[in-house]
Amino acid sequence: MRQQQRRVGSRRGLVASAVAGSLAASALGVVGVVGTAGPAAAAGGETIEVDLGQATGAFRGGASGGLYALSDEGVPSQSVVNGARITNVSQKSPDGEQHPNGDALEVERSFFAGAGEDMYVYLQDDYPDWPYHGGVRPGDEDGDGSWDYLDVVRTAVEKVATTSAHPEAYVFIPFNEPDGQWYQDWGAMRDRFLADWTATYDVIQDVYAAHGLGHARVGGPGDAVWHEDRTRDLLTYASAQDEMPDVFVFHVLQDWSLDQFRSNMATYRGILDGLGEPEVPVNVTEYGLSNDMGTPAYLLQWMSVLEDEKVDAQTAYWNYAGNLDDNSSRTNGANPGWWLLKWYGDLAGSDTVEVTPPVLNRLRSLQAIATVDRDDREATVLVGGSTQDITVDVSGVDAVTFGGRLHVQVRAARLNGKEGDTLEPPVVLAQDVDVVDGAVSVTIRTRSTPPPTRCGSRRWPPRRCRSPRRSSTPRRPRTPRWPAPRSTPTTTTSPGSCPPRPVVTWAGSTTPPRP
Repeated sequence: MRQQQRRVGSRRGLVASAVAGSLAASALGVVGVVGTAGPAAAAGGETIEVDLGQATGAFRGGASGGLYALSDEGVPSQSVVNGARITNVSQKSPDGEQHPNGDALEVERSFFAGAGEDMYVYLQDDYPDWPYHGGVRPGDEDGDGSWDYLDVVRTAVEKVATTSAHPEAYVFIPFNEPDGQWYQDWGAMRDRFLADWTATYDVIQDVYAAHGLGHARVGGPGDAVWHEDRTRDLLTYASAQDEMPDVFVFHVLQDWSLDQFRSNMATYRGILDGLGEPEVPVNVTEYGLSNDMGTPAYLLQWMSVLEDEKVDAQTAYWNYAGNLDDNSSRTNGANPGWWLLKWYGDLAGSDTVEVTPPVLNRLRSLQAIATVDRDDREATVLVGGSTQDITVDVSGVDAVTFGGRLHVQVRAARLNGKEGDTLEPPVVLAQDVDVVDGAVSVTIRTRSTPPPTRCGSRRWPPRRCRSPRRSSTPRRPRTPRWPAPRSTPTTTTSPGSCPPRPVVTWAGSTTPPRP
C-alpha cells in the first residue's frame, strides 16, 4: 500500500494498551509485556491457557519486519533498529522515484549492522506514480523490441549486484500488488502475468550470474490479498519452469484477512505438497491496519498468528518512512509499539509453546505468544487484547527446569501515541508463586475506574477541552513529516491546550467504552 492521508483527530489508534505476563525460575529476573496488573480477576474476565510442556517449534521472530521501516542512514537510529531486532525489511528500488528516501542501498549498512538478515526490494518503485505507470502494464514505448519494464528490472538489480556489500541477502520483488494494477483481470491477464514472471525472473538471474553471484532470490507474487487461484496458477507454472519464488510474498491488510490466515496457509502448503515442491518460506511484506501501528495489543494479535505459522512479516507503511512504520518515536525514541517489538525480539533462542486463547483467528481479541528458554530456566508470555481482566493459566511447568516455586513479573507498556516517547515500562506486578500440580495462574486486572479523558479528567463521558480563544479560521491539516526528524522529540503544551492523554490505566490492551 502507498502512503495514506492521516486522519487528523482519529482516536482509534490512541485508546488501547497491551498486557503481558512472564514467568521464570525464582532466581532469575524476567521481562513481561503489555498492561496493568492487580489482584484477583473480577467476574466476567477472560482466561488464556499456556502449556509449557507442548512445544510448537523454535521461535522464528520474523514478524517484526517493516515496509520502508528505514528511510536514511541513521534514520531511525542504530539503537532503535538493534533494540527492535528487525530481521527483514522491504525498501525502495535503488534510485527509484516512488519516494524521496528509503533506498535499499542507502540503509543497508545500518540494517545489516543489527539483526538484519533479508533485504527485500520493490523493483517497481522505480516509477514515480502510484499505481505504477498509471496502473497499466507498460509496453515497448521506446520501440527497441523489448518490454520496457525489463530495463527497469535490469538497472536496479545491476546496482545491487555491483554496489551492495551483501548482495546475497537481497530478495527482489518484481511485482507489488499485481492483482490491483497491471494484471487485475486474471482471466484475461493470467498468461501475460506468467510470461512476465519468466521474463523478469530470467533478467534477475542473468545479472547475478554475470557478476558471479550465483542464484538471486526472487519473491512473489506480491498480491494485495490472498488469491487461491492466482497462487495455484503461479506455483504450478513456476514449478514446471523451474522458476519457483524463493519467498512466497503477499499482503494481509484487511481485518478479515487475519481471520482467514491460518486456513490460507494450510491451502498454500497443500498446493506445494501437491506439486511435490519443498516448502517455500513466506513473507507477508505488508500487514496490519493503520491504527494497529504503535498499539501493542493490536500488533500482538497479528504477530501471534504470524509466529504460530512460523512466517516472516512486515508491518504496513501508512504515514512516513523511517520510524519502523509508526513503531518508534521518530528517529531515536521508543513508543509502545517499539517495546512490543523489543520484547518479541528478546525471545530469540527460545521455543514457542502451545497457547489456547478464548477464540482463534479474530481481530480485537485476547491473544498471546508464549516461549520457554530451558537453558535460562525462563518462560515468557506476551499477552493482550482484552477489555476485561485477564487470567493466564500456565500448565506443564516442569519441576526439573523450574523447581516448585516461580518468580512472576509483569511489566506494563502504556500507550501514549505513535510519536510519544516511552521509557522502559515499569514492573507492575512481582511475586513468588507456588507450582501446584505443574501449574500456576497469574491474573492481570483491568482498572475498574473510567479511563482518563484527553485532558486527564476521570470523568466519563469525557468533557470537551477549552481553547483559550475561538477563531473562525479553519485549522490547517497536519501533514506527515519526511524524513523522520533526527532529534528525540519533546512534548510541549501551549496555553489552554490539552496535555497529552495519559492512557495508562486499563490493562489487557483494552479499548475504553464509547460515550
